[in-house]
Amino acid sequence: MIRSKSKVSKIIVIGDKGVGKSNIVTRFTQNEFSLESSSNPMINIYTDVKIKPFRFPEIRRSVIRGEEDDLKFHIWDTESQDALRSTDLYFKGCHGVLLVYDVTKQESFENLEKWVEIIREHLSDAKILLVGNKSDLHHLKTVCTEDGQAFADSKGITFYEASALDCTNIKDAFEELLQTVVDSNNTMR
Repeated sequence: MIRSKSKVSKIIVIGDKGVGKSNIVTRFTQNEFSLESSSNPMINIYTDVKIKPFRFPEIRRSVIRGEEDDLKFHIWDTESQDALRSTDLYFKGCHGVLLVYDVTKQESFENLEKWVEIIREHLSDAKILLVGNKSDLHHLKTVCTEDGQAFADSKGITFYEASALDCTNIKDAFEELLQTVVDSNNTMR
């Protein structure tokens, strides 16, 4: 009998305050959205996020030697970028990064360069995926899709425009990042 093993990968979600990081995570993990803004400086850790085979079968197939493995992801979400800058704990053991900006706030887009620099300073080999959140707010949009894609291309990272409110591309973005992390881990063995 093959014994099931658990593999845990750490994913962090970062970006400027107010870009919708917590709503992106809760939309993906719990299919919930809150219109109330949170300013809690705590780190929220969503543990043992499991990708079920029927939802994401490619992960099952990517496991080497055909072993029956449970894949778990710990998703770290912080409300305060100041906490992020002051500690290596947030980055320690990280396998993937969901970098988020708000398509209605030009400043959050302009700060992406700084975020990529911070990420690469702490994590030389982590996988990064860029998300332009709040795409449902068409009438308030200040950052065009093409600018988001051009930035991602210049950094060699994947890009999605998404909306945590209406769930557009949330699942796709997370699943692509998680699959990239799994594939990367499998090639390192």
